[in-house]
Amino acid sequence: LFNFTETHSVVFQPATVNEQRFEELIFEMPQDNIVELQEVFRWRLSVNDSRVRINPDTQIVRLDNQDVFSIGFRELTVTIGEGENASLTIKQIGGETAGVGIGGFPEDRLSPVRLRHVPGNATIDSDFSLNTTVPGLTYRPNNTLNDIPFEPITSFEDNIIEGNEILRVIIVPGGDNAVQVQSGIQTATITIIDDDTGVLSLERGTYDVIENEGTVEICAVLTGGVLSTDTEITIQAEDNTARFRSDYSTHGIHSVLRSFTNKTCGRFNITNDLISEQLLENCTIAIIGIFPENSGLKIDQSPTFIRIQDDDQAEVRFAMGQATFSEGGGNQSITVILGGAQLSQSEDVEVYIDDGTTNGTSLGFVTFGTGAIPQNRTVVFPVVDNNIALEPDKHYLLRLRNIGSIGLGNPETMNVTVEDEDVTQKLPEDVIVQCYSSAADCTTNTNGVSLAAIDCCNRTGGGYISHSSLNVVAQCGACIVVGFDQTRVHIGPSDAGRRYSFTADVLLSTPGAPTNEVRDLCWNISREPATLVDVADYLRTPVFSGQTDAFLPKRFNLQYLSYGNELALQPTLSIHYTIAPSSGESIPSGVVLVYNHLSITIDDIDIMSVGLELQCFPFVEGSTAVAVIRRKLIEYEAPFEVTVSLGKFRNPYLFTAVGEFDNFNFTEQHSVVFHPEYQFDQHFERVTFLMSQDNIVELQEVFQWRLTVNDSRVRINPNTQIVRLDNRDVFRVGFKDLHVTIREGQVATLTIKQIGNETGGVDIGGFPQNHLQPVQLVHISGTATNGSDFLLNSTVPRLTYSANNTLNDMSFTPIISIDDSIIEGDETIRVIILSNGNNVLQIPRDQRTATIAIIDDDTGVLSLERRTYDVIENEGTVEICAVLTGGVLPTDTEITLQARDNTAVCIGDYSTLRIRPTLHSFANRACGRFRIRNDLISEQLFENFTVAITDIFPVNNRLTVDRSPSFIRIQDDDQAEVRFAMGQTTFSEGGGNQSITVILGGAQLSQSEDVEVYIDDGITKGTLLGFVTFSTGAIPQNRTVVFPVVDDNIALEPDKLYLLRLRNIGNIGLGNPETMNVTVEDDDVVDVFLERRSYDVIENQTSIKICVVLTKGFLSTPMNINIFDAQGTAKYQFDYIFFNFHVILPPYKNSTCVTLYIVNDNIKETLYEEMHMYIFRVIPWNKNLHVDYTWSTVRIQDDDN
Repeated sequence: LFNFTETHSVVFQPATVNEQRFEELIFEMPQDNIVELQEVFRWRLSVNDSRVRINPDTQIVRLDNQDVFSIGFRELTVTIGEGENASLTIKQIGGETAGVGIGGFPEDRLSPVRLRHVPGNATIDSDFSLNTTVPGLTYRPNNTLNDIPFEPITSFEDNIIEGNEILRVIIVPGGDNAVQVQSGIQTATITIIDDDTGVLSLERGTYDVIENEGTVEICAVLTGGVLSTDTEITIQAEDNTARFRSDYSTHGIHSVLRSFTNKTCGRFNITNDLISEQLLENCTIAIIGIFPENSGLKIDQSPTFIRIQDDDQAEVRFAMGQATFSEGGGNQSITVILGGAQLSQSEDVEVYIDDGTTNGTSLGFVTFGTGAIPQNRTVVFPVVDNNIALEPDKHYLLRLRNIGSIGLGNPETMNVTVEDEDVTQKLPEDVIVQCYSSAADCTTNTNGVSLAAIDCCNRTGGGYISHSSLNVVAQCGACIVVGFDQTRVHIGPSDAGRRYSFTADVLLSTPGAPTNEVRDLCWNISREPATLVDVADYLRTPVFSGQTDAFLPKRFNLQYLSYGNELALQPTLSIHYTIAPSSGESIPSGVVLVYNHLSITIDDIDIMSVGLELQCFPFVEGSTAVAVIRRKLIEYEAPFEVTVSLGKFRNPYLFTAVGEFDNFNFTEQHSVVFHPEYQFDQHFERVTFLMSQDNIVELQEVFQWRLTVNDSRVRINPNTQIVRLDNRDVFRVGFKDLHVTIREGQVATLTIKQIGNETGGVDIGGFPQNHLQPVQLVHISGTATNGSDFLLNSTVPRLTYSANNTLNDMSFTPIISIDDSIIEGDETIRVIILSNGNNVLQIPRDQRTATIAIIDDDTGVLSLERRTYDVIENEGTVEICAVLTGGVLPTDTEITLQARDNTAVCIGDYSTLRIRPTLHSFANRACGRFRIRNDLISEQLFENFTVAITDIFPVNNRLTVDRSPSFIRIQDDDQAEVRFAMGQTTFSEGGGNQSITVILGGAQLSQSEDVEVYIDDGITKGTLLGFVTFSTGAIPQNRTVVFPVVDDNIALEPDKLYLLRLRNIGNIGLGNPETMNVTVEDDDVVDVFLERRSYDVIENQTSIKICVVLTKGFLSTPMNINIFDAQGTAKYQFDYIFFNFHVILPPYKNSTCVTLYIVNDNIKETLYEEMHMYIFRVIPWNKNLHVDYTWSTVRIQDDDN
């Protein structure tokens, strides 16, 4: 792109000679989009006036490359699967080429780039491996850069279900300034698709559980992979044929699946409701959610069945297996008991007499409802008195039918015996009779009273009996009591070891009655039963078996055991003794015999006891309260029925508030039968009362269970028990607003409200307002920090009642955000409310958490501290600072400062391409240093490059990054100096031309320079000696010019002094010595002497010339010569006269003469007389002047005769 025909001109005008000392010409250096080495060209100078010298006429110019290869990632986002390699490609962005030929940028000088990992949510060495080495850059045939495909990242197949992960890598440039990485495509994001999927499901499709097992374990299993973090799994139940609370009591569980495991379990509570229902009922359970969520995890939300097998078999049975009724006792009740378990629907059961016919004789139906068990129902057994005496006992077998799904308990049949009680002329002692004081009164019956027969006989004023059962109704017989001295004797465990005696005799009689006649009769004492079994289990002595021919009085005895056989409730041993006249004996007329029978009942000495098991924990509304009846662990033979009834308990001294018993039925009672057939399993029994739930939050209620038993042999200990019923109704509260937004410095208002419609009760049973404990507010998470971003007051005001006893909404301001001038972006706070040990408050999971968003209105600007940084080259580094204004940052932030060439170029003038200083949290200034190269090259005084903020990490959307570049201006301190090799020198005139050495030192030149050496002779430009050219090479550099020395053969010249100077040095400095004094000494030697050594003269010649001769050269100046005479034999004035003792030798003459006058004295004298001439002084004198001071002799020849 260079135009080598381009010229520019400038004119120097005489009118501006003082101001126009120099002119500048500008050539535009084209940018050719070619990355190349430094280019060199030259400027050539020409002038339109031949009288103007050009020195130098050319100058070498160097042009640095400004074009760079811009590179970046071809694909900024790459997606791979686990176990795969990520292929990245670095490509050239622009169309720059590398040039061709010698000027092209060599491929082998392209520094390789490398990769740097920027953290994402994928972890190096656990999720992937990274090779940061990048293949070298190479050229295409067209000298652009080849694409560089490479695979630096290998993801790991880890079988962990963790969702897709990302990692980021950036291209870090090498050390040369020919390659530049574009910031917009410097970063590649690699997404690792997690193909590790998993299915979270319930372990089984159906869980079978028997009702009395209490709980069922439900397990969730993970198949396909594992999870890297603990995961909370929510499993929730839904009603089907089984109902919440009545059949199961756990609505949901939150089970934690630990990291890297594949199974977690929890338990659902099954209600043992003691209700006979369909054999199998079920509810469904399903996984409804997990926390935290995982996109790679599939949740199988298909419901699974919990199938509850009902073990509560309702049983219907007779209350007792046998009963004996007297014919005259009238209709009797037959009790049928429903036990075992409650019914799920009403059932009608028929009671009938099995008389051998097909259907038997129905006694009627009993209906059992769905209420609590046991349930007692009765039917009537008709007994008809036919007044026929001495009939055999009538026996009936009772059975049950139409029992549906109810089982038959024990006894499942009942034997009924109806005894004939019709007698003649004899009465039992306890029959009620009309008693009269005389026989006459029997007719009139005026003062008759109704008494027992034995009481009538005991009347001292007469005891005449009239009774309808006697053969003659109107007969009024005298009373004689015949029998035993004891009528009814009951022997029980408290009588252990006791001995009993019995006597049969005439006990009482009406005054005047034939007592002796009666006593003299032969009597038959009979025993029922005639045969006794297991008597040894009751008595230590044999049992009197009776006598057919006994005479009164008759005595016998027995003794009770002292200890038992560990078998309780053996049948009571009943021994009945009756007395009657023996066959053939006749009773005196007018006598009514009242028989005093003896009935001995002997109970089992082994005691059976029952009691209510102590309830340590209160029951809860809406549940079934189970009373546990526990018997003594001893063997027993007879069934017995225990009844638990529900009763009020009022004792203000024990309980200040006992609730209101809403919906309670205090007439409710339930029975259970302990049967010896099940004695090894039936150690205890349960009866169930349904505790109603009333939707009223109240205090604990207190009632009592009372225990009764149908067998007097069974002891009850204790017979009552206090039962506490805890309130199950709760106030459900939660946040009214789950999301609240405030700005920094504002207060967050939260409101807690009641969710349902429960009330607090009224009067004594209501839950007191002052017992409501405040809820607890807890900070759990969020990006905001307590104490620095906000202040939390965890105190929550107490809850209060409204007029209708529901809870008032309660607003409070627990959070004050702090206006902190920290640029941190919007932040969140998550708080939860927790029940503070208060069981009447319940906080639903979905309304217990409030999220407060704090809008961060703090903004800031990150910029370079100065627009220009000045640095001297030899300082080595320059500190560049980024400053943050407007606020501070809460975390350390890495700032990337990138340099770009301008007149200063990387490597040549500076060596740091980028720095990444860290702006520490809460600071507002971060600095780093760029290295400046001290290149020892003399360049233009100031060069510069630019620095700008190109990136920050982490990114903050509230922070404005000022990317405007700042200039780093480098002052060149490498002042090249040009000087003379010496400050002065002396040359001899005859030495010929000499060399003057000029030295370049201090620093290298950035371009060649031509320096002119001249003699400053006082005129404008002086005398040019010549030019010396200094190149860009190493220093020092020596150059020489010729100093001409001319030998003019002129002697005695003064030294010639020359002042040498340098000019046209450009921006090169002058060193020391900056001038040079050159002295040229005259080395022409001349001899001055008298022309002759002797002169001969005849006296009559008058005069003679004495000449001074200059040989070997000339003088350029006159020479003053003093010639003196000296007398010898010839005398001054007599023989000669000499006037000119001072002569001048003119310039460029080689002789001068003086006249010596001879005196012709006409006196004959010696033939020859002598005098002397000599050079006395020569001015000027010079070392090169050789004067011959030798005398010359003048011999005067006397011519006088």
